Amino acid sequence: MIRDAASPSVYVVGALRGLPARPRRADGPRAFLSYAGRLRASTSGMNPLAVTAVANAIQTQEGFYPGSVSYTNNNPGNLMYAGQAGATAGPGGFAVFSTYAAGYQALQNQITLDAVRGTDANGMPVNTLGDLISSWAPASAGNDTASYISSVTQQTGYSASDDLLSLGSGTVPDSSAYASQISDVMQGSTSPLDLLAGVVNIPSGAWLAIGVSVAALVLYSRR
Repeated sequence: MIRDAASPSVYVVGALRGLPARPRRADGPRAFLSYAGRLRASTSGMNPLAVTAVANAIQTQEGFYPGSVSYTNNNPGNLMYAGQAGATAGPGGFAVFSTYAAGYQALQNQITLDAVRGTDANGMPVNTLGDLISSWAPASAGNDTASYISSVTQQTGYSASDDLLSLGSGTVPDSSAYASQISDVMQGSTSPLDLLAGVVNIPSGAWLAIGVSVAALVLYSRR
């Protein structure tokens, strides 16, 4: 995790640092209905823990932090509007979700659909993690796809060549990042609420992260 020099209290990670956000391809409700059976079947779908690990890495790489397009739109995947539940069309083609939970669910849904279907919304093959990210942030659209893939693999512990339907649970996020942010809370440069907003979405390490955040809030209240 790196600090944005222009905004010391904001942590920015990924290819979008200093670059404009780009809407990512997305499917509408009809596509999800077509694969509803396979999306519900645990034996034929993608490991839910793997979906969460990849979704968290994408959210980080897309630059989800207070003030960003992704954050403002409750859209951690920077998905384009395609009629998703709980969303409306926003500026630049982005979906604007009514809540963060709705936006994060749409991100997970899109990852799962791509993996189960074996293609993206445009029919391009999506079988491996590298395929997914190459489709999500194609070089043809001005993205640094290689860096994006490298970041996601480092965050999750997966390999770019790993088959999406065979992924394990992935890597639990390191709590050291939260220790750094707690220091910012204590110094008054970061809001405790922003700290909590950044951890509510971490799966396997959620209790550790939330516990650390609560401790920060207690300490902050005693200043």
